[in-house]
Amino acid sequence: MTTAIEALTLRERVAADVRAWMTKRGVTGQQLAEHMNVSTAYVSRRLKGRTAFDVDDLDSIAGYLGVPLGIQLGARPSD
Repeated sequence: MTTAIEALTLRERVAADVRAWMTKRGVTGQQLAEHMNVSTAYVSRRLKGRTAFDVDDLDSIAGYLGVPLGIQLGARPSD
């Protein structure tokens, strides 16, 4: 049986993981966009899973959120 998370594409799972880490760290999409030096629309499309984050995006996000890059590829923050 497939779970809801398993039914998501990798792009959608990574977006969900980034959103979870942002929530845990209290970071907004606007703050993330400012850190990445991109528009809020750029970040929004990726956080919604419409467009995939690239590796450079994920490296920048991992550094900003203070999490290892590999964490964003499947491990969710624990409460």
